[in-house]
Amino acid sequence: MPRLALFLAISNAMAYRSSLLLPLVLLLLAGCARTEQMISPSSIVGTWAYVIEGPDSPSSGLFSIEESGDGLVGQISGEALDGTAELTDVVFEENTVSFGFDAGTLGIVSVSADVDGPELSGTVDAAGFVQLPLRATRQTDT
Repeated sequence: MPRLALFLAISNAMAYRSSLLLPLVLLLLAGCARTEQMISPSSIVGTWAYVIEGPDSPSSGLFSIEESGDGLVGQISGEALDGTAELTDVVFEENTVSFGFDAGTLGIVSVSADVDGPELSGTVDAAGFVQLPLRATRQTDT
């Protein structure tokens, strides 16, 4: 009987240890799955058609983002801008892109948007005075 008791004790200990290991493995796998869902910075590269919902009427245009050296750069043009403005401080982290640009008489504008495949949604902060909703859609090459 002592051997049977020892065998049962070892079996119970191994089962307990396995029950602790399973949640750790599941957490690790969940972390890997989340990492795969993260979007790489190169997926933000391209031309995007945007619409900013202004207080009176929407404003639309295009912005483009490119990889350059160690970072991202870009340009923006649209109805509310005179010509084209260079994007500054273009950052892409955890599925969010952010950048700024000089909008002339409107001042410095900051943009922050979440990336969801071929679409962006976020806000435009116009010189700290007003925040407006922004939507953008990736333009496909034809």
